[in-house]
Amino acid sequence: MALTKIVKINDKLSWALWKIEAPWTELLQERTLSRDELKLLDAIHHPIKKAEFLASRLALHALLSSIGVDEYTMYKDIHGKPHIMQYSFHISLANSFPYATAIVSLDKPVGIDIEKPSDKLIRVQHKFLHPSEWATFKDNPERLCLAWCAKESLYKLYGRKNLSFKANICIQDIDYPHNPLLKADIILPQQTQHFELKIIPLENFFVLFNV
Repeated sequence: MALTKIVKINDKLSWALWKIEAPWTELLQERTLSRDELKLLDAIHHPIKKAEFLASRLALHALLSSIGVDEYTMYKDIHGKPHIMQYSFHISLANSFPYATAIVSLDKPVGIDIEKPSDKLIRVQHKFLHPSEWATFKDNPERLCLAWCAKESLYKLYGRKNLSFKANICIQDIDYPHNPLLKADIILPQQTQHFELKIIPLENFFVLFNV
């Protein structure tokens, strides 16, 4: 089914990985969903996408249970960013079959993503790479995957629309695999925000989140 692991990064930050080994109909029996979540699930038609939706929420539930929180309501704000109604925790979810992930931060906004290197990223690299990033990432599926995951994570962290992967999220430093941390900025007219993201290799996938 199955929860693969919960990893505690520090006292404020933990993430979980769920490997999907059962159909969505079985995953649905693992936890009672809210009415809003059931509506979202019902709007998904592909069985794998339904399984990913459920597995990410089961990973989140395992994380929250590990810190003593079993009763809660998850909702999405007007921008689609998920929150826990009863607590001020920061959360983020991601999936890429057969994996789903979730992360919980007790003190600051957080974003997580999971992806597999693929030639598709080469075909769309012009849509998400800033000109300053071409020399580092161009035509390299593994590095493009890291760039995409980093930008997707920060997009989720920011939690509002009208943020361009290409223009507003720029990777400033990467020395993977020698250094498992990647540095990136969210560049806005009013300010530039600096972030470090942890790189977790996982079989043929990468998981990235800010620390």
